[in-house]
Amino acid sequence: MGNSNNREPVEPSAGVGRPGFISGQQSQQGLGAGGARQFDASGNQAISGAAAPLAAAPGGPTAQVTLAQAQEMALRITTFFESSKSMNFQALADDFDRQGMSFGLIQWNFGQNTLGPLLSKMLAADAAAFAGCFGPTTNFAALKSALDRGDSTAQLVWTRELQGRDKPAWRAAFQAVGSVDRFNAIQLAEAEAKFHPLTMQAVRQLRAIAPALMVALEFRSYAALFDLCVQQGGITKALEEIGTRVKNEKPATQSALLKIAVVERARLGNADFQSDCISRRMGILTGAPFESTEHGVTKKRANPQLALIAQFGAAQVAGV
Repeated sequence: MGNSNNREPVEPSAGVGRPGFISGQQSQQGLGAGGARQFDASGNQAISGAAAPLAAAPGGPTAQVTLAQAQEMALRITTFFESSKSMNFQALADDFDRQGMSFGLIQWNFGQNTLGPLLSKMLAADAAAFAGCFGPTTNFAALKSALDRGDSTAQLVWTRELQGRDKPAWRAAFQAVGSVDRFNAIQLAEAEAKFHPLTMQAVRQLRAIAPALMVALEFRSYAALFDLCVQQGGITKALEEIGTRVKNEKPATQSALLKIAVVERARLGNADFQSDCISRRMGILTGAPFESTEHGVTKKRANPQLALIAQFGAAQVAGV
């Protein structure tokens, strides 16, 4: 697992929903025959067109990526930060951070009631396959009852009891869940459906602060805000601080604006994890590991997926 202990609950925000979401079914980027997402032997999703020459923006030579490509590349970057393996559907962590457990691409967990709804969708999609992932010692009936009732407290009790009694069985069950293609498609859709709208809300908020700098959205900006939304839920808490710095410093580029935004939002988080937040986001914006020290804590998060920033960071996200 990566950093579910670093994450704050997502802030409620009006108008966040599915309308702006490009799902795997709606986009042809990274899809194979029959609409199936394509993954390589390491679990990385193929990004159709990402290795090919990118289209020129209308009226100029600036390269573009599609929104679907931007979403998929952002997921590659963030999922590596979350679990030290890009697009790791089987990423799993125990109760070390008092969240019960964390699982999947972006480390959904019982403690913040994000994992239960995800598992419920898997159960509804294929009850037999889901039940088949859980061995005879896992007390699956108790988990199913807790999911059916939407009882997050009972879900926490179930995972803590199983981890204390038979941790190998607990681990094997979720490794099995993460190996089922149908369930992985649910993980992917849920990650995109939740965090793309939050990312676009942050884009709109920055456009209100500095409209001239945000006319065309660069991929590195999208990726940094996507990662921020996964870890901190958005920039709403820091709008006043961002606005003040923008007024005083007058950033001349989108990248400079984004650096202000991610740092100010990080500094309103838990003091123990501010340097981690800054290292992740500044690494995305610069395309290289970035060392940050806050409150005596130093972090320098490496991520091989940052190569995507070196290649596509300045590309505009088409239509956004």
